[in-house]
Amino acid sequence: MSKVSIRLVFVFLLLICASLVYAGPPVFILGLYGGPEIVSEDLLPAELQMQGKLEASFGWRGRVFEGGYFSIISQAAGTVMSGWTFEDQEFLQADMSLPAGPGRVDMSAGLYSSVLGTDELPGFINPDWGLLYRLNLGSNKTEGRIEYSGYSLVEPNDLGDIIYQGARLAFSHSFSLRYNLSFSAGFGYEGWYETNLYSNDGSLTDENREDFLVDGKIVFEGLAGYFTEWTVPVRCLWRNSTSNTYLSTGIFIPDSNSRIQLSTAPEINFSPHRTLNIDLHTSIEHYAYLERLAFDENGFQAAENLQITSFGGGFSLDWTINHRLYLVLRSDAGYTWSNDPFETGWYCNVYGGVELSF
Repeated sequence: MSKVSIRLVFVFLLLICASLVYAGPPVFILGLYGGPEIVSEDLLPAELQMQGKLEASFGWRGRVFEGGYFSIISQAAGTVMSGWTFEDQEFLQADMSLPAGPGRVDMSAGLYSSVLGTDELPGFINPDWGLLYRLNLGSNKTEGRIEYSGYSLVEPNDLGDIIYQGARLAFSHSFSLRYNLSFSAGFGYEGWYETNLYSNDGSLTDENREDFLVDGKIVFEGLAGYFTEWTVPVRCLWRNSTSNTYLSTGIFIPDSNSRIQLSTAPEINFSPHRTLNIDLHTSIEHYAYLERLAFDENGFQAAENLQITSFGGGFSLDWTINHRLYLVLRSDAGYTWSNDPFETGWYCNVYGGVELSF
């Protein structure tokens, strides 16, 4: 993120804070967790790690102007793994909603970062921003939305920096208090301004990687009885990329990241009592690469395009007796299948802990 963009975000937040006319009490949560994780990937033996995590969260919402509101959520987490390796994650999100004629305008700005890095990325800074207009299309049951969004990924120790700009059009309809259906479609552009392309002879060019994305999403959601909420999102995304990879003499893969992605991630939230909350979630994701070939176990290209399918699921349980001290138990597991053995793997983790709300 450029220095100019950072200044604009801070000015935006200061203007909002200065205009607040009412503020509710903030919520602060401190959590301490620990447990084992087993991971196997890239044909390597399974590895068992113990992890401990300290997490702090802050949330606050207040009124702004007439009929508007402002909210801010922040979170910081530090994790220590077996062998005394450390990870950290920081998150900040600010949102403002204002009435605008027959609809509302929603504005958002966020920042996700890590100083030490995570298991997936080295240290990074990932700001995002968005502007959304919502319009009631009749009887408070049908709503139309048009949205602009963007983000930037900056990795100081890597060359994977990205800037994204995109737009979406969405409609939602509430059939009743128990059923809601929404549909959205959008397009976006990713500029990989530090990733240069290769020519057919394996030499670097001055051209940068560019990805064009088109996607559609349908979400079914509702209530089952009085205590259960459910959501079933289904998404299809087409990525058209100019990226190419030169592996070695005679092996050149053009458009190696062009693919079609199909995914769904159903979730059920069950709260039979105000002291107990249970969340069950699962996901299925399939990547069909349009030009990139799979590799066999010997590292040679196969005669078929790469296919990757991931399955995952888990649960989260929170229990409290006084709405101050919470006992937490969480678990997740997943498996990745592919016709390329180097893309397969699985993981399983379980951890418990306590959260204290102030």
